[in-house]
Amino acid sequence: MSVSQQNFVKKYSALVSQITAGTGIFPETVLSQAIVESQKNGVVPGTQLSMKYNNFFGIKDSAAWTGETVDIKTGEVYNGKATVITAGFRVYPSPEASFRDYIKFLQTNSRYKKAFTAKNYTEQINDIASAGYATGPQYATLLNTIANNITEYITPFNIGLGVLFIGVLSISFYYYYNQN
Repeated sequence: MSVSQQNFVKKYSALVSQITAGTGIFPETVLSQAIVESQKNGVVPGTQLSMKYNNFFGIKDSAAWTGETVDIKTGEVYNGKATVITAGFRVYPSPEASFRDYIKFLQTNSRYKKAFTAKNYTEQINDIASAGYATGPQYATLLNTIANNITEYITPFNIGLGVLFIGVLSISFYYYYNQN
């Protein structure tokens, strides 16, 4: 794994862990896809789409998308043949918006329904790939290789500390208002 990939995971893993909490999507799935979809020459983010337009997942625009779009050339594989096409892609105001829309994109497309029942990120990545997320024939293998390498760098979201803080704050307010 490159230093660029490590830095990317370290920078975004806490946010991704928070965004994925309770969704059924594993942070490894999100981060490995973001790396694959946004890297260029080993640099993450490295594509124009990710650096300028905050689209870390290569999500194309659709009839349901009401936000800004940009047309960019992209590589696709059709019937085993690599080709370059120009496609419309979603534009996001921030990386966080991209991560959140990726989760929404999976949740609102029934073809990815099976991914939400996966027992681990490997199974989930395979489900997303087999549902047709990308046209590359080795997409799942590539994602799983990256996911296996980034696991140790992911900062988990600790909802327990947030609940503890809210509990302490609630008790403090209770005593304050009942004392006066």
